[in-house]
Amino acid sequence: MLHTELVAPKAEEGAAYGAAILTMVGVGAYPSLEAAFEILPEAIEAVQPKAQEAYEAAFERYTPLYESLKAVR
Repeated sequence: MLHTELVAPKAEEGAAYGAAILTMVGVGAYPSLEAAFEILPEAIEAVQPKAQEAYEAAFERYTPLYESLKAVR
């Protein structure tokens, strides 16, 4: 459904680790996310997307709704 590769990092902390990286960028410890990503360990596993008919149909309905609701914001 996401149409993108998902990569699992070696870090076991998960969301807390990601939040810490975003915080380091926010407080200026790293100039950008790209610079902060350089400290990350190698990925363990990459999962390639697989087409699922039910999700594809829902995504086709969602996309135009999302685009039209952007204007309301």
